[in-house]
Amino acid sequence: MILIPAASAANVLRLLDDNFKAIRQAGAELIDGVISTNTMKNISNVPISKEDYRDMVKSSFKGGITGRAKAMAMGIKALRNKKRVR
Repeated sequence: MILIPAASAANVLRLLDDNFKAIRQAGAELIDGVISTNTMKNISNVPISKEDYRDMVKSSFKGGITGRAKAMAMGIKALRNKKRVR
């Protein structure tokens, strides 16, 4: 089993695409017996800050229109930051 930190951020389309790609790579590597350190780092490299992730999850749990809107806004912020880093 491979766990991704901040996995519930998967609700933000395309945010964790690189992580999922790394998981597929890990599966291919596991056939040979070992998952590389680089692949594990790519799986763990979550493109959202801990603070933003916490705010997104709290807003999502809060629910309602305001909670969903704030959670979506945090996801959009993370996507924008991810594009800037590339």
